Amino acid sequence: MWCFLQINITPVQSKLELSAGLSVDWVHTSTVQLIKMDHQAMYGAEVLIRKKVESTEGHIGISYSRYNSTVDNYSVSFGCDLLPNGEADMYNSYSEYRSKYRCVGIPLGVIRLVKNTNDKLKYRIGMQPIIPIGTRITPFYIECSDPTLPTIEYTSGKTNTVVMVEVGLRCIPFKFDGFRIYFEPEATVGLNKMKIGGVVPFANSSRSRIWTFGLQVGVDF
Repeated sequence: MWCFLQINITPVQSKLELSAGLSVDWVHTSTVQLIKMDHQAMYGAEVLIRKKVESTEGHIGISYSRYNSTVDNYSVSFGCDLLPNGEADMYNSYSEYRSKYRCVGIPLGVIRLVKNTNDKLKYRIGMQPIIPIGTRITPFYIECSDPTLPTIEYTSGKTNTVVMVEVGLRCIPFKFDGFRIYFEPEATVGLNKMKIGGVVPFANSSRSRIWTFGLQVGVDF
């Protein structure tokens, strides 16, 4: 009597794909005592190489982002800030730092297909170290509510790398021969906090957590 055991092995289909996208995000930071921060929109671009295995795609890439912000430091005070009761008006005098951030990042993560959506809806989870490559700062000083002329613009090399956790929902409404257009609402939050001392002198111990909300539009090839 002969007994045969047959094992069928189905090869896993995988392939490399490419994505390129542009994004606009709104930046928010946590509150720091005696420091006020206002941020403009962040504009970015990224290119991803995606390794697709069935309904899951792993990706790695490179990104570039830029945004401007204004940081007011109210920890400085002068004699004219004293009130008649002997207390100081902490918001009468302050130093203002207008910063231009330029950063590169290395996005890592996975993209998975949402079931029963006919390949038109995916979600993305990942993380990305945001590495500053140059922060241009122009300081202003407001003494007793009287603004002075700005001093010379300088470059700060003390801003730290922030690792961001990212989530997104990728919608693919348009498919063409060889490429697909996607729209992706996205949100990020920093695992570690940004050092305010990299921008504002005498605030070396101050840190603020950063998070963003925005939209990315791009093409999958």
